[in-house]
Amino acid sequence: MSIRLLALFCLFVPAVLAAGAEHRVVYHDPAEFAGWPANEGLWSWGDDEMLVAFEVAKFVETDGDHSVDRESPKRIVFARSLDGGETWTPEEHPEIAAPEYLGDAEKFVQKTATARDPRPSPGGFDFTHPNFAMKLRGGTFYVSHNRGRSWEGPYLLTEYDFIPEARTSYIVTGPSSATVFMTGRVTRDGLKYGRSCVLRTEDGGKTFRFLSWIGEDIADRLKPNERGKGFDNIFSIMPSAVRLGDDHFVCAVRQRTNRVKWTDIFESKDGGRSWEKIATLEKGSSNPATLVLMTDGTIAAVYGNRRKAPCGVAAKLSRDQGRTWSDEIVLRADARKWDIGYSRALQRPDGKIVALYYYTTEDMPQNFIAATIWDVASAR
Repeated sequence: MSIRLLALFCLFVPAVLAAGAEHRVVYHDPAEFAGWPANEGLWSWGDDEMLVAFEVAKFVETDGDHSVDRESPKRIVFARSLDGGETWTPEEHPEIAAPEYLGDAEKFVQKTATARDPRPSPGGFDFTHPNFAMKLRGGTFYVSHNRGRSWEGPYLLTEYDFIPEARTSYIVTGPSSATVFMTGRVTRDGLKYGRSCVLRTEDGGKTFRFLSWIGEDIADRLKPNERGKGFDNIFSIMPSAVRLGDDHFVCAVRQRTNRVKWTDIFESKDGGRSWEKIATLEKGSSNPATLVLMTDGTIAAVYGNRRKAPCGVAAKLSRDQGRTWSDEIVLRADARKWDIGYSRALQRPDGKIVALYYYTTEDMPQNFIAATIWDVASAR
């Protein structure tokens, strides 16, 4: 069966195969599971240098769960590219703490000899410094002024009436201001679940003020007989946003109520203080989407497709600020199993998109970090 037919079989939605998409291996070790770059971050600095972070632990083949030994030592690994994502060099930064339990930001600090205790932020960071980067995870964050070659922190986020479960997703809005898109774990009527929210700092990271929840409370969608089933069956999490104007944001949110899974698109025209749902990006992938605002105003969404094997990585395009989206574009459909995705993506100076995600194939069964380089012009 051709790759195109495999892709169509997997997606069960209108789809086309991306022309000219090229795939690169970013990080692979036969003894290790490497995953979830959407949790840890992707940065670039206006040229061909980019940096991605991800989680690594011992690989153990598992059918119904991620193929990772959650009891093994964990660490955060980085990979850097100086040529626009064509080649990558791994970096170890032991000053960055790994989650105690991979995939759960609430159990954040792994006690190791190199782990630092979180402390209050001094603030005063210049978010517009040409080599600046910020990494958020759980209730803490780190900053770098040398393109992630070393990190200061961890610093504590401001206290809230929910448990902060930050993953690195922020937009710089000025020298002392940034808007952070993150998940907060809330408790309501015996349910514990994640809701997407917006924080704002205007004092260089000393404090982060809560601005809003993104969209309706997902618990309101539950029927009476669906309540009481816990966090794993209900969430509205992992927001990824782009900034279209001073106070204009468009954001993708991963949604789930029990077996129903989808991605919604929200819009704010008041700087993130309120949100309106404007579209549903896709249904059933059970994977966070990452948004990229391209230089011509097109918004690209990239996400892992876990609907049915053989799964892979897909994209959609919007040319009207997120209100309507193209048919699904298949970037690849050769995954060995569903344990893939968690993308982050950016546009490099030549206009091509570089998408980072974790993946597994028959030839490389141990989950690894991959990059796909895609010329969006081929889809026009």
